[in-house]
Amino acid sequence: MLKAFEHHARSQMLAFVTVPAIHFCFTRRLRLNILRKSSSSSSSLLLLNEAFFTRRVSNSRCHCSSSSSSRPSSAIMGSSSALGELLHYPSARRDDSVVEDYHGVKIADPYRWLEDPDAEEVKEFVESQVKLTDSVLAKCETKEKLSENITALFDHPRYESPFRKGDKYFYFHNTGLQAQDVLYMQAFSLTFDDLDAEPEVLLDPNTLSDDGTVALNTFSVSEDAKYLAYGLSSSGSDWVTIKLIKIDDKKVEPDTLSWVKFSGITWTHDSKGFFYGRYPAPKDGEDIDADRD
Repeated sequence: MLKAFEHHARSQMLAFVTVPAIHFCFTRRLRLNILRKSSSSSSSLLLLNEAFFTRRVSNSRCHCSSSSSSRPSSAIMGSSSALGELLHYPSARRDDSVVEDYHGVKIADPYRWLEDPDAEEVKEFVESQVKLTDSVLAKCETKEKLSENITALFDHPRYESPFRKGDKYFYFHNTGLQAQDVLYMQAFSLTFDDLDAEPEVLLDPNTLSDDGTVALNTFSVSEDAKYLAYGLSSSGSDWVTIKLIKIDDKKVEPDTLSWVKFSGITWTHDSKGFFYGRYPAPKDGEDIDADRD
């Protein structure tokens, strides 16, 4: 097949070829240096490669798929799914004007525009990717069986190692399918040196939001076991809000600490305060993530 390209002018084409092995198959992306003689012959070359690609897909029993090129140049820029269908991925626009100079070395970043999750173009691209994924998963016969197997593996009680502060022990427990572990506390009798008291829920992160998007990011119990300082993040954000609970009555104090990121919480030994790290509050109109990574 490659000999047919010898009499054409030089150009480049990306092709995706599915290669069967003994018991499996895998997909390789081949960069073919082909020769084109004129623009009139280019369409015949594309058709030739498309026919070759389609034939390889239909003859293969491969259950894996190759990722498509971000340059939407022809029908061959796709991949075969486990369903035997040719998938057409959303095209990602290249912005070749974005080039950084790092100590004299030019580094292109043509897809930096995808880093802005609030841009309409990015939202449309993500939505297209979601629709493509859903269209494949909707026809996947093994999805429900796989979900059942994974659920069965996770559905068992789990405990984390307990730790002691003051006259109490604290530990995390998950009954099996809870999205987040629950923080329990149990009183410890210094007189009888036992743990006969019933464990109590101190903080259940699963109740912090209706949709489960608020998560426990960090926490710390004071040395005298009178206060719990804990940090919450929303929707997977790195930004954390620190709150305070009075352990005896489980009352959440009104004070909150904002603009915290990548910080732990460390109480002083006298339990009069704790150390943490935070960023300055952004000014009006300032990007909240600017210079804060």
